[in-house]
Amino acid sequence: MDSPPSLRAARPLTEPPARVAGTIAARIAAGLAPVGRDHPRRRRWIGLAGATLVAALAASLVLGWYAVLLAFAATVAVFHYVRTDPLRLSASQCGAYVASTSWQSEQPWNARNCAGPQRRLVAVACDAVDRIVSSRSWPTPALDEHRLRLDLAAELTDIDRRAYLLTETSLPPALEALEARVAALACYADELAVADRKLAVRPENPEAELLAGAVRDAYATGQLTELTEELRGLSDAD
Repeated sequence: MDSPPSLRAARPLTEPPARVAGTIAARIAAGLAPVGRDHPRRRRWIGLAGATLVAALAASLVLGWYAVLLAFAATVAVFHYVRTDPLRLSASQCGAYVASTSWQSEQPWNARNCAGPQRRLVAVACDAVDRIVSSRSWPTPALDEHRLRLDLAAELTDIDRRAYLLTETSLPPALEALEARVAALACYADELAVADRKLAVRPENPEAELLAGAVRDAYATGQLTELTEELRGLSDAD
């Protein structure tokens, strides 16, 4: 534990861009891996290219250079067909997804201060976050509000920053407060593990899912109503 803290999680710590998230959801629905360069049209590309080449060779006996032009046009069409597959993730989209699953400390940790309890707190926090995003329950609609309220990447960054500051300035009450915060994060991860075990044996309950959605709808309605009232107050002040 003599290097700066980092984490590479199984799932995103923060939501990837909407376009990437939508494509990933479509890939999962189609039975593909969430991230990868594989997609249905790419699987067919070799067959299409081979058929195009055979057709061009056969046509060249009659059409000559016209066959070469036709082959070129067909190759361009195939390339465009593959690139426009809605289940295809580009290299930049894959990079955006990988970035959303990664976290790296911004603090100048070194061999001297990595040996203290502060650095171990960051390690415990990283383990808790890793367990949270790996949970089967975490990405479910029932925890939509939790994912909005608990920004895991920001949580790690703040814990890491405060832990590093405590290596430079010893302040027992502040260290105890940080320990309590990390313990609460670990406790949340433990509770998710319990929820996962219950999900493994619980039959699907669409009514419970609908009720959970109704609770989220009511919460969102209250939030929007409050924001609307604030806007009215600003308008009246003018």
